[in-house]
Amino acid sequence: MAATIQVTLAILSFIYYICTVRFIWACAGNSNYSGFFYIVRGLILAILLFIGAIFAITGFETITNS
Repeated sequence: MAATIQVTLAILSFIYYICTVRFIWACAGNSNYSGFFYIVRGLILAILLFIGAIFAITGFETITNS
């Protein structure tokens, strides 16, 4: 039961994150200072790479420890 709740919350969090990133990505170019366009998109890409690295490391550890 707890695993089902955790998976459901993880999926909902992932969907929320994707929607948030999409909206910020689309609106970044509408600011008065054009530098925000590059700053925001750079931060989003860095966060996505960081999250991908975390999933890769934990997935590798899960596979090798089982």
